[in-house]
Amino acid sequence: MANGEENNEVYTQEELPAAFTQNEAEQRTIVLVGDIMTWNRSRSLIEEHGPGYPFAGTRSLLWNADLAVGNLEGPVATQAGPIDGDFRYRIPPFTLAGLTGAGLDVVGLANNHVADCGRKGMAETLGYVEQAGLQSFGGGYNQGEARAPLVLKVGETRVAFVGALDPETYFNDWEEAQNEDDYRRYGRQMTERLAATANEPGVVVATPESVAELVRGASRQADLVIACLHFGVRYHRPPTPRQRALAQAAVLAGADLVVGHHAHLWQPVEVFHGVPILYGLGNFAFGSANRRADEGILARVVLARNRIGMVELFPLNTKNRDPEVDYQSKVFEEPAAREVIEDLARLSQPYNALISFAEGRGVLQLPQPQR
Repeated sequence: MANGEENNEVYTQEELPAAFTQNEAEQRTIVLVGDIMTWNRSRSLIEEHGPGYPFAGTRSLLWNADLAVGNLEGPVATQAGPIDGDFRYRIPPFTLAGLTGAGLDVVGLANNHVADCGRKGMAETLGYVEQAGLQSFGGGYNQGEARAPLVLKVGETRVAFVGALDPETYFNDWEEAQNEDDYRRYGRQMTERLAATANEPGVVVATPESVAELVRGASRQADLVIACLHFGVRYHRPPTPRQRALAQAAVLAGADLVVGHHAHLWQPVEVFHGVPILYGLGNFAFGSANRRADEGILARVVLARNRIGMVELFPLNTKNRDPEVDYQSKVFEEPAAREVIEDLARLSQPYNALISFAEGRGVLQLPQPQR
């Protein structure tokens, strides 16, 4: 756990409390999860048990939401192969049935692995995601599509999703990330390799200006805007200054919620101008064996009168080498859940976020009414 203690009790799917998996009458909810890459070291388990295996421990949490959203961290391709470099992924199309079978409705594509098989692989990804019945945002066949918000109805509320990717995700560690010349160089590389153009598939590269523009455009089409940003430095828990600048730019432009991923572990929460910023949800279903990717967060947002009424935070054991997990993330039981939420609350307090532990999960205190 974040405090160095080991306490790995988890719920099986059958043991999840009813309060976790059932909405109250007329309640509308959105579940948001972190990084999803269902292959590589989880391959043999998926081949043996089927593509739904990585999600079997949390399936009812997703199915009982009105909308479930995650970050698809890698290309889905058969023709394009991985380009040169370390940690390049290629996900087989059949595994997408695991996402839809688990109740996922929407995937974000703005991340640093989506073009691991080049732009041809990005185009394949867009096609396979659509064929699987998933909706997507943050990437497109051209710049216009990549920038366009995904607008969906949740009850009577029009919810828009936008996504962008920060060059900071190319850094290996916090010390390296301090170099501004390298940051600009990575920005140029990311733009060349990943940014959508008028005629080529890709994503939106994040700057405070581009993020604000995305949010403002989405605000004209929806009641509620959720900005999903792939940012930060992997395995670095505190949000970086660049993360805070991007998230706050989204809020000032009109975002009602900012959700982040990339670090592969949870990061603190901020409340800025009354708006929640979840800097990092960590992994959700990820086929790597890195021991540092040990805890994640599943967030459930409860809507109220076209606004966010409540944010619940469910701590996940994502340590794939743990026999209780074995590449199938599960929700922590008490007292492990309480320890994770108390760590999250302590590290979030400097960012004006008050989180309490209640009935097995964290609850983020929000000002009422919101702006």
